[in-house]
Amino acid sequence: MSRAKDSKILNFNIDTPLDIEYAIKSMKGNKTLFYSLLVKFISGIFKAKSPLDNITVAFEDQNWKKYKEAAHQLKGQCAYIGAGHLHYDCFFIQDAFNKDCIRDMAMRYNRLIENAIQVVEYATDMILQNPEAAQYVKKNQVVQIDFQNDVKLPTGFELRKSGRSDAPYFCLNVGKGQTIEKRLNDRLGEEIKPENVEFMPLNSTILGGTYSQFRKSSAAK
Repeated sequence: MSRAKDSKILNFNIDTPLDIEYAIKSMKGNKTLFYSLLVKFISGIFKAKSPLDNITVAFEDQNWKKYKEAAHQLKGQCAYIGAGHLHYDCFFIQDAFNKDCIRDMAMRYNRLIENAIQVVEYATDMILQNPEAAQYVKKNQVVQIDFQNDVKLPTGFELRKSGRSDAPYFCLNVGKGQTIEKRLNDRLGEEIKPENVEFMPLNSTILGGTYSQFRKSSAAK
């Protein structure tokens, strides 16, 4: 089965959790807009009713259609801020749904959570330490997140510190006996960026929605 038409993706640099250069280019150089959206994203991603929270709820309920729909929404938000790894995780969920591969959808959940945490940590550090970011964001706008307590997970899942820069925390299904060692082995075998796909151009319709819609969605979280 071919990959889904709704699985449009952008060609991000995945050597970094955030492809900031690409994201700012997509906003025609508007750094004020970029940092505004970035702060809203990292402040709201783990809140109730956010796309990521809806993914977790759908995972818990094993409602794979809602799981895919929430991933689609999160994928779009990630496109605005250049969160390539998270953008591609959402793509893999959509792709698996359209291939009726429920197991692959479920197994992507761990990495989705891990990459979400990495994006928030990376963005928070960058905003607080980068002099350029200080021109656009006040430090009191950045809320420090306690991942162990603030990240909602399905029954049987836990976060464990990994000591790795590419995944500061591992999301483990301890209810099924998953260990840090097993999770690491699983990660090493997971696809990071899709291959054999046609990436959308920088000025594509994937970014065609109004920025006000993103702001409204983020502010409601």
